[in-house]
Parts: sequence; structure tokens; C-alpha cells
Amino acid sequence: MNTQNQLIINEIINIKDSLPKKQRQLCDYILKNYQSMGLITVKELSDNAKVGVSTIMRTVNALGYNHFNDLR
Repeated sequence: MNTQNQLIINEIINIKDSLPKKQRQLCDYILKNYQSMGLITVKELSDNAKVGVSTIMRTVNALGYNHFNDLR
């Protein structure tokens, strides 16, 4: 795992408990499946994590990124 991935994972761990339920659910999914994040679309992530696309975008913003691709 590279340093950038580790920084993102640490940020998710630090912030997830303060997020709403669906955003926490998304964070848990990302933490369990971070290896495949570079190959997945927003829609696929939405379907797999069982959250809406808007939840993904709010979570991305809460983590300090402007776009999903920046997080990937």
C-alpha cells in the first residue's frame, strides 16, 4: 500500500464516526474494499455499498476532495 492510500484510509477512519449512518456505511465498505477503488465507477460503488450516489459525493466532500476521481 502506498503512502497516499494510507493517508486516505487514516482520514476515513478518523472521520467516519462523526458522519451520518449511510456515509459511515460507505466508509466501512471503502475500508474493506480499498484495493478495488481505482477500478470502480461511482455507480458501481453506489450499488456495491448500497448507498446513493449523492451519499458518495457528500462523503467525498467530507473527506476534503472535490470529486470522486480525486479520492480514487
